[in-house]
Amino acid sequence: MELVLFKGRFLFSDGKPVVDERVKFTPDDEKRFDSVSLETDVEGRFEFRVPIGAKGKIAGEMYTYEGEFMDCVILERMIRSTGRTFTTMKSNVASIDPNSPSQAIVISFPFPYCAKAKTDQ
Repeated sequence: MELVLFKGRFLFSDGKPVVDERVKFTPDDEKRFDSVSLETDVEGRFEFRVPIGAKGKIAGEMYTYEGEFMDCVILERMIRSTGRTFTTMKSNVASIDPNSPSQAIVISFPFPYCAKAKTDQ
């Protein structure tokens, strides 16, 4: 089976990389093709090898909770809007078509980077 390489980056809204978080390829035809998940590297990069004909979508996500990050007003507001103290934040979705020439994919969260809060050990 011939594969097509798709490369991309997962970023926060301020352009900083999303490090060590999940990115998933979900095929439009899940009966013929499998979903694939992987984690980004330290620059927010990811690569998927997708069979020719396996159109689908790529999106990122991150499980988070209130207080996980310092001074992260936008994220805290988004978490609270779910009515819970935790949630899985999702990026925008990028559609891909392995039959077309590949381009660099950029997906992003709708909030800026925030440093992790210090935890007492």
